[in-house]
Amino acid sequence: MTSLFAYKEFADRRKCSERWGRVFKFDSWDLDWNVEIAILAFLVGVALAVTALVFGLRGVVSTLVVALVVTLPIAYWWLKHKVAFQQAGLPYLFRLANFDATLDSDSIELIGRFAGYRNKRVSLLNVLFGRDSGPAKEPEFRHILITGDLGAGKTSLCVGIGTEFAFSLKKCRYLTAVKLIELLAEDGTHKSGADGVEFVNGLNLWTLDKCDMVIVDDVDVGVSKTRGDAERLSTHLISSDGLRDRLTQVRGGSPLGWMRGRRSVWVIGDAAHQDAWRTVVADLLGLPPRDIGIVHVHGRPAP
Repeated sequence: MTSLFAYKEFADRRKCSERWGRVFKFDSWDLDWNVEIAILAFLVGVALAVTALVFGLRGVVSTLVVALVVTLPIAYWWLKHKVAFQQAGLPYLFRLANFDATLDSDSIELIGRFAGYRNKRVSLLNVLFGRDSGPAKEPEFRHILITGDLGAGKTSLCVGIGTEFAFSLKKCRYLTAVKLIELLAEDGTHKSGADGVEFVNGLNLWTLDKCDMVIVDDVDVGVSKTRGDAERLSTHLISSDGLRDRLTQVRGGSPLGWMRGRRSVWVIGDAAHQDAWRTVVADLLGLPPRDIGIVHVHGRPAP
């Protein structure tokens, strides 16, 4: 069984390598860690079999004690990462290494630091002693707008940012602009319990006041319809001024000022209005517009 598990991890590593988007560096360290854990499980199984044959029951008990000392911290490591990802509320798992749309080099550098994209080896020794910590590098911007055409890959990029940030054991929360308005209209920064967790649609999610990063998708979500044979009309359900007016009405001036020293991502679809959205987000956070970075997704290259 353990050998099959090891084979599966090797196969998964090869498949992940094949899906590399070649925009961000291929983070092989996490994949190598999975393989190392599979090999460790295989070796524990071999050790149990050998000690049972040579030393009998006493040898098996001694080997199990040693195995538990090693495997329990590893199991706790996996649990922490699973909880960090699940309580972020991300719609799916997506790694930045799989992102394949076009970004300029400055945006790639910015997002790598912003998301805590480590590309750093997981050390067994650090895991055993609980020293596996996130990255220390600070990004150029703490708040960014992501723009791009429909289907360019904006949501995939923001989900990838959230995934990497969560896997760095930081608290992240993904939600839409409509949900953000609902939460803030309820009780300010939406505090819910001493543990900083709320129960939403069957999931435990971080409350906004406990998050190190907030990802707001579909900020300028809109609808479109065709009139006649060629003319297409588009309407934004949320406007920049409307969002500012609504949140200011609920929370007063700088309604998101509590997020100022943290990190936030705002996904907008219409790059033509990015300056207006940049100003509004800055006003909501109580920052000058120059402190809001802009990342434009140029779309996926033609095959």
